[in-house]
Amino acid sequence: MRPIQRLGLALCMAGVAASPLAAQGPGTGPPGHFIVGVGAGVTVPISNVKNVFNNGVAGEAFFIINLGILPQLRFDFSLSHFDLKTLENEALGSVTGSSQMFGGVVGTRIPIIPGGPVRPYILLGFGAFNVNNTFNPTNGQPSVNTSDWKFGLDAGAGIAIYFWRMEAFAEGRIQNVYQSGTGFINYHNIQAVPATVGLSIAVF
Repeated sequence: MRPIQRLGLALCMAGVAASPLAAQGPGTGPPGHFIVGVGAGVTVPISNVKNVFNNGVAGEAFFIINLGILPQLRFDFSLSHFDLKTLENEALGSVTGSSQMFGGVVGTRIPIIPGGPVRPYILLGFGAFNVNNTFNPTNGQPSVNTSDWKFGLDAGAGIAIYFWRMEAFAEGRIQNVYQSGTGFINYHNIQAVPATVGLSIAVF
């Protein structure tokens, strides 16, 4: 079989496989009422945080309740980890450390282009975030650990490719953590931008 014939056959098979998905209506996930997914990637510190921390790693797990005509409910649990850039302090000497941010968010996913096997979407949510920082002086002083819970907004965008009862997705999110004095919707409240890729599957 010639290469152009093989390409035509592959495209036809892809169209046949995608047609049931296109007929599912304006949903934003694999067919099913309960969907679970996991993802992993990188998280990039921004604002003043980028001067203190290196790029980190990010992970997420979520489940979606899909009731058909109602917007999907997405419950997302995320974790970001950064390593501290080595800092010099007159009193403490060189300081190393790390930071972790755990988030629990309730939100929704809204399709930009409904239908079809490839669908971009936006994410909107609200939740709570725990930021845990550890600082380790190298001059023999004890380590310092701080931990704090704050509410925050979670928003982002992504693209999903559907096949069978599964989807492969890539998405980026902005987590805007509330700060006293500035409130929400402030650039300086955004500490990092996690970007993840992953898979989800319709359980039933």
